[in-house]
Amino acid sequence: MAKKALKILEYILLFGLGVVLVWIALRGIDWNVFVDNLHTVRWSYVALSALACLGALILRAERWKDMLLPLDSSATFTKAWDANNLGNLSYLVLAGSGDFVRTAGVTNKQVTYDKVFGTVLMERAWDSIMVVVVTILAIVFKQDAIIGFLKDSVLKPAAGRLSLELWLIFGAALVAVVVFCVLIYKLRDRSKFFGKIAGWIRGVWDGIKAFLVMDRKGRFAIYTVAIWFLYVAMCQCVFWAMPGLGHLTFADALFISAIGNFATIIPVPGGLGAFHYIVALAMSEIYGFGWEVGILFATLTHESRTILLVILGAVSAAAMGIRRGKRSAESK
Repeated sequence: MAKKALKILEYILLFGLGVVLVWIALRGIDWNVFVDNLHTVRWSYVALSALACLGALILRAERWKDMLLPLDSSATFTKAWDANNLGNLSYLVLAGSGDFVRTAGVTNKQVTYDKVFGTVLMERAWDSIMVVVVTILAIVFKQDAIIGFLKDSVLKPAAGRLSLELWLIFGAALVAVVVFCVLIYKLRDRSKFFGKIAGWIRGVWDGIKAFLVMDRKGRFAIYTVAIWFLYVAMCQCVFWAMPGLGHLTFADALFISAIGNFATIIPVPGGLGAFHYIVALAMSEIYGFGWEVGILFATLTHESRTILLVILGAVSAAAMGIRRGKRSAESK
């Protein structure tokens, strides 16, 4: 009961943070200007952006299936696809829950939860590498713009809020993690509690190692690059959807994608508010567009993706329920 109450409280706090960020992003908007800009949107390009998102989701499921095969010979695209969609739907409700939900979605008698979670961690590690690559490319093409934005709008405000107490808390947390890891290593054979944790870590490591024995690593690399190309293409399509942004290039889309990735650091459900604020801020301060234009761009990009994730998540949840029902009927 206490755990359930804590989860509810966590959701309320995170959702509340998202609402605050939405309020910050939307305050001061001239809604007449916003609506006028909305009337000029070319919705076919918004649909094209959603199609690029769909392509990225398909490739993500295929990539994850390849990672699962060394652990589970029964892994299929359909299983990875439905689990991913259910995880994305969960992420829209509770920040940080998506990876845990999709891990559970493919766990079975042949492969345990910890091993599957190891593949998820490896997948996230590659995504993190691609975030760095996209950011570096954005800096190469838009060096002055992105460095100036990070310096004036991100690093300076963040540094101004950091106090000695926060640094002490961070240091204490780091020391606690190191001490806990040492205890796990030293007591893994003498304590049932630490033994279970050590076993779980070994299972996760087995999942991570699955990448090393995975077939078609070249295809994995191609999928990864293609996924992130499609993410940038989503921004480019929304540029084309708004007449005032049609002159922006793929390099600009790369830059905005890099900026948008910083929104994922803020733990709010589905990036609610954080993405809108950061992207609108970048487009306002760097490109000189009105705040209404930046908010509209962020809204079209974020909400078209969100609607797609909700639809796919609902369909996959239904499909998984039907398959589970058939299995239960066959086992009787």
